[in-house]
Amino acid sequence: DYHRQLWDNRESNDRNAHGCWDGVFAVARVRIISDELVGSVIALDEVIGLIERGFAADARGDHRNFSVVRERLAPAHSGIFGIKSGIAGTTLGFKAGGFWPGNRTSGVLPQQSTMVLFDPDTVQPVTLIGANRITGLRTGAAGAVAAKHLARSDSRSVAIIGCGAQGKMQL
Repeated sequence: DYHRQLWDNRESNDRNAHGCWDGVFAVARVRIISDELVGSVIALDEVIGLIERGFAADARGDHRNFSVVRERLAPAHSGIFGIKSGIAGTTLGFKAGGFWPGNRTSGVLPQQSTMVLFDPDTVQPVTLIGANRITGLRTGAAGAVAAKHLARSDSRSVAIIGCGAQGKMQL
């Protein structure tokens, strides 16, 4: 095919101003970070600080969240699929995933998420992240930040409404 011929006939000195051979697009190098790796390198205490700074940035208008997409799928899939996206400084990306109750029967978590981060100058993907762990950490951290700023100073107990992984993260 045409692109294969261009690739096969390229010469090392035929690169254009973008460092690509004419007619051949540069292929992005994408880092892949697993859920397991995320869980081994970041702790809830760190995430709480990040979320607190993120809420402050949101209040200042320092970043932009795009419209959320959330769709209930046909009965064959019996799930809800969604996409959350935005840009903050040099970070452009989205988290896609959903809730598939039927996953439990096959031993897979019903809630699944993946994040993709892009170079905001070229929109080339740079990182693919298994985001189940990040989602749980973010949810727990958001609850901690809310409690810190909204709870009475003399509070001695907490009620957790919810169950499963999300309830555990809130605790």
